[in-house]
Amino acid sequence: MSAARACVLSAIVALSALLLAACDPAETPGDRPVSASIAVMPYSFTSYTVFLAKELGLFREEGVDLELRRFSYGQETLGALVERRVDYAVSSETPFIHAVLEGAEIRAVAVLTRAHQHLTLVARRDRGIATVADLQGRRIGVTQGSNGEYFLEVVLALHGLATTAVDRIHVLPENMVSALETGEVDAIAAWNPQAHEAARRLESRAVTFDAEELYSPYFLLVTGHQDSAAHRDTTQRLLRALERASAAIRSNPEQADARVAKRLGADPETLRHMTGSYTFGLSLEQSLLTALENQTEWILARRSPLPGRKPPVYLDYIDITALKAVSPKAVGFVH
Repeated sequence: MSAARACVLSAIVALSALLLAACDPAETPGDRPVSASIAVMPYSFTSYTVFLAKELGLFREEGVDLELRRFSYGQETLGALVERRVDYAVSSETPFIHAVLEGAEIRAVAVLTRAHQHLTLVARRDRGIATVADLQGRRIGVTQGSNGEYFLEVVLALHGLATTAVDRIHVLPENMVSALETGEVDAIAAWNPQAHEAARRLESRAVTFDAEELYSPYFLLVTGHQDSAAHRDTTQRLLRALERASAAIRSNPEQADARVAKRLGADPETLRHMTGSYTFGLSLEQSLLTALENQTEWILARRSPLPGRKPPVYLDYIDITALKAVSPKAVGFVH
């Protein structure tokens, strides 16, 4: 082959490659996944929907390359968000309230899940604890700044005990089971799957107490106060993926449990006993505002009041824009 013909052939091949690349939508910059990060909790149902969406590849399908960063509990996930180490965070409503009261510029964009039997007080029956009254003067493991604190006070109040009646010991969620099993504490105010696992291990040596349906946590997707078009678009993509994951849980909970069990640090069989007590689906309802306001009263009553400080107006800390674009019927606030 002559040098001239070789040059022409090379030019044709190169031109063909360029044309193919131009025609391939997967190669266009506008269709490449956007990158984002989210702070999650591996030891809580709070992150269940996020874990399943990740397992099923739904974030990727919606055009987001989402990095999951692990933290122990909501105070830490929101701390990472406030410090801009992540773009999004999952949290229950209690750490969200604490962060807002401390001046954090954050916004809740959706409720991911509503929990109905998320928390349990698990105590050592073999240490003479048979009723809540027997907890007086005992060491109770609880994660400070979490909804476990609020839950514990609800249980104590239900049975006429003052908040000072017990000795609170700060225990991280991942250490709850071992703290109770080894006797470091006499009881734990823990969430699932740790609460269920603690009771399972102690068997007849355990006694459990709940809040008698007086407290049902909300699991939130939270982001910083950003108003760029790109951020709004990414948030909508995440919500579409999470709504698809929620539908998958509702249609086949056993299959969903099998997919997320490892991430939650539990086996699928254990999860099957718990998943039914959660309502999976995106929402922003008036009941969330009521819960935020009620807990704020509780928190402020236990703090030294600051002159001139008023409770937050929580509508200023909830952004309905993305959810309204994705699922208008999921937004039920009364304006």
